[in-house]
Amino acid sequence: MIKVAYFFTGMWYTFRVALTVGLARPRLQMNEVIYIIGKNSIRIIYGDNPRQMVKELLETIKPEEEIGKNAIIGIKPNLVVAKPSSSGATTSPEIVEGLIEYLKSKERDNIVIMEGSWVGDRTSEAFKVCGYEDLSKKYNVQLIDLKKNKYKAYEINGFKINICDFVSKVDYLINIPVLKGHCQTNITCALKNMKGCIPDSEKRKFHTMGLHKPIAYLNKLIKQSLIIVDGMNGDLNFEEGGNPVQMNRIIKLHIKRNPRKLIFCIIFIY
Repeated sequence: MIKVAYFFTGMWYTFRVALTVGLARPRLQMNEVIYIIGKNSIRIIYGDNPRQMVKELLETIKPEEEIGKNAIIGIKPNLVVAKPSSSGATTSPEIVEGLIEYLKSKERDNIVIMEGSWVGDRTSEAFKVCGYEDLSKKYNVQLIDLKKNKYKAYEINGFKINICDFVSKVDYLINIPVLKGHCQTNITCALKNMKGCIPDSEKRKFHTMGLHKPIAYLNKLIKQSLIIVDGMNGDLNFEEGGNPVQMNRIIKLHIKRNPRKLIFCIIFIY
């Protein structure tokens, strides 16, 4: 069973997709499961080699067909704290490495990795501890510390949100969150990962507001082009890791969306 939360025109609809009633049609391909929901698809690949797994997923959707050769590609991992991915808190650098290798093989070379860690940590330290400094040097990919970035206020439905300036410069945003638990929202995945694109003062405000509503509005303002969920070994109880659960899966969401109706969906397996 899969639980899917969709954000439609300012309202949350949470429903269970039961495979037995035909709302989602599964197709099995060796180590991959594909769920078709209308025109949208969710692909889940299983294995223990994330670098190769993500390349296999990318070969199925060919994102390079949507990306101009001079486009700025922004990769947004979850590096909330300076802990390695084995802790269950942060995005595996192997997934990002496979993504970079794939993009470069298609001559899509203008790639940056962008992140703003949580209020109590330094992004520069997270880049180092989580293995992203090594990736930057190996593949000549720039690291953008959004904590040091200027920001601009945006308004949506009477709600103002400060968003880091560099986000608007990205032509193709690839969101790579970790599937894990959260002490305040129960689950943290793709929607909440966009919180790394706002300044620390805005992060504090989000928490005082309860997270749900401001995160929904934030995701109406930031366009994500592709979402690849790191479901290898997230901590299913706590966002800062410490009790990782080996799940050995990567989830890719390909959404042929009507932007006026569907912003994004998050999924988890249970």
